[in-house]
Amino acid sequence: LLTIGVVACGGKEKTTDSKKSQPQMMAAHSSDQSHAMVKLPTVQCGMCEDTIENGLAKVNGIVSVDVDIEEKMGHINYDPAKIDLASIENAIVALGYQANETAANPGAYSELPNCCKLPEDQN
Repeated sequence: LLTIGVVACGGKEKTTDSKKSQPQMMAAHSSDQSHAMVKLPTVQCGMCEDTIENGLAKVNGIVSVDVDIEEKMGHINYDPAKIDLASIENAIVALGYQANETAANPGAYSELPNCCKLPEDQN
């Protein structure tokens, strides 16, 4: 028995929100965790969500990650004794996505599936 799974990009249309969210740092419920809200303006689909969530799950100090495609926001709980916001942003950038005002790594961005690229960069 052979089971093959196919992951495809979501069919959601890109919407533009006139509200610009600012990166925020808020204390989480636990005294040894912090919560960061990171703007992810270049996320496009469910595959982007999976890439960021799975990629950050491997980073030491990250407790949990939830990417909201519609809001283009990442909600990240982390241990501030192990990682800081700049390092979280750098980890996202290394995956090929913009994080807050930090531009995506061009090499990583070019390796993303076509559906994960900005519409003007899709071939």
